[in-house]
Amino acid sequence: VLFKRLGNNSSYMALSAAVELFRQATKDEERFAALLLIARTRSLNGEDVSEEQIDNVFGGVGLQFPTRLLRTYLKHPSDKSKESFASISMAILVLYSRSLQVVRSPQFVHVFSHVFSLFSHLLTISSFPTPMETSSPTTVEKSEIEEDEPDFLSETLSHCLQFFNNLFASSLDKLVPQSQQLLSLLNTHLSTSSTTQGKVVLPLELTASTISHIMSHCRSQTDAHLSLTLLARLFHSCTTESKFALCTPLADAIITARTAGFLTAHPPDANTLGSDSAWLLPLRLGLQHVLGNRLGPTVREPVFALAAATCAALGVVWAAIDVEGAEGPLLPLLVRLAAVEARMALEDRSVEQAVAAGPLIAACFVIVETTIGYLCTHEEGPLWAHFEAMFSAAKETVAAALAFLAGPDSSGSDDPAPSSKPASATKTSSSTAPAPTPT
Repeated sequence: VLFKRLGNNSSYMALSAAVELFRQATKDEERFAALLLIARTRSLNGEDVSEEQIDNVFGGVGLQFPTRLLRTYLKHPSDKSKESFASISMAILVLYSRSLQVVRSPQFVHVFSHVFSLFSHLLTISSFPTPMETSSPTTVEKSEIEEDEPDFLSETLSHCLQFFNNLFASSLDKLVPQSQQLLSLLNTHLSTSSTTQGKVVLPLELTASTISHIMSHCRSQTDAHLSLTLLARLFHSCTTESKFALCTPLADAIITARTAGFLTAHPPDANTLGSDSAWLLPLRLGLQHVLGNRLGPTVREPVFALAAATCAALGVVWAAIDVEGAEGPLLPLLVRLAAVEARMALEDRSVEQAVAAGPLIAACFVIVETTIGYLCTHEEGPLWAHFEAMFSAAKETVAAALAFLAGPDSSGSDDPAPSSKPASATKTSSSTAPAPTPT
């Protein structure tokens, strides 16, 4: 009765009442029942829970009992009756991890070792693999206790990853050793999961997001490159739809690595990917596959943002040279598509529309700008056959931007400027200015 009255109610009152039940409990059985009620409250599993509510749960429940439940399961991992201990405990810990104030509490960082032990154990459980592209749900949305319970393995794995994801997103310096520990475990698992029958397959998007957040805790180039390599391999190996979802965490990781000084631009005359090949090669092949497909309006920005982040960090050599497994250089296609996207976002658009497309426009201009710099230093080579096409694409992109900045009077028209403008403006209009040469 209490479950149906409170567990199905997403109001603040329901959660507060469940916490009060925990406070009044005198036995472990009563505490566990109250914790179950808290974990199944709908508002807990949704995004409508405020930090104030989370802090209220933390103040009423604390860490001792949820952590004790987790340790009990770890002592008896083969006991199916103890699985609910781990499941309920992780639901509460995931909730806590969404509050920065709770995460910053001195005792919270010690919870990591218990969750890490649980995660390590779950990865050793043999299961029938599910497609990596199908992310397991990260929250429990069951509203009736008589409904089928979610699969313990997939649900608890997702809870562990969500806990890690939230924890490392907090960017606390004290988590550096923990990030190295988790990165090593993920590397071991992901390096063997594709070849081992019955190996646990992790939810793709949540795994990628977690690795991306680990990047902010990397303190060595080795760890940074390992994070990028894991992300790029996931990006290359998944389906096209999943590639779109992984563009943002991969781009974020590249930007973080560049900001931290772990990435160095390639020399313009380089003809290999060098020490970055472990992650650049799968990224290049994945991008080539994505750009060869029709890009819908919702996925254009993350795709070009990923390409732009790579160009800004390394230059365009990675896209200009031939690599094993690719069908020729990627740069001509990338520049042409970036030019088209930039022009479509600027031509005949209002200022409000251009501002809305700002991130996409910025990404396209980064690609075009770095390409211009590359073309200025390469008069010969494998891209010479594409030189004029790439130069024309770059020139059209800049022309579209100038026309937009000049206003509607000059867009799409080669007529002289209206007589109301100063004479000097008429003399320098596009109809009288000499055409620029490729040089």
